[in-house]
Amino acid sequence: MEAVLVDTGAVVALLNADDLFHRQARLILKEMRRRGAVPMLTNFILAEIFSSLLAAVGPDAGRTWLRHSIWPVERVSEADEKRAREIILERENHISYVDGTSVAVMERLGIAEVFSFDPFFAECGFRLLSVTGNVE
Repeated sequence: MEAVLVDTGAVVALLNADDLFHRQARLILKEMRRRGAVPMLTNFILAEIFSSLLAAVGPDAGRTWLRHSIWPVERVSEADEKRAREIILERENHISYVDGTSVAVMERLGIAEVFSFDPFFAECGFRLLSVTGNVE
């Protein structure tokens, strides 16, 4: 089974019915399940999800997510952080540290697809999942 990195925005969209991408996120997750793709997070993404849910939906949503999240979590290594700094410093546009580490982990693990609504990942050569499972 192939792993797909799941970005923070995708999880928040899944859990927040008021999110602009909520419907699309639900369809993408359904397609991932149909394909047998394994959603994967990093420990940095997990922390960012918790913080984002606290801000967007409330503390109960953050705690519920932590309590029930069953997706595998890949730890960001020291080498990943070093690569993330390189990625961030190579680009002129704004890139979060979490996104930089996500790219580094994807490179290290050979992950080609990402469940995200952030075009930054496509700019880095990864396939963004869409409602049809194709590149957006």
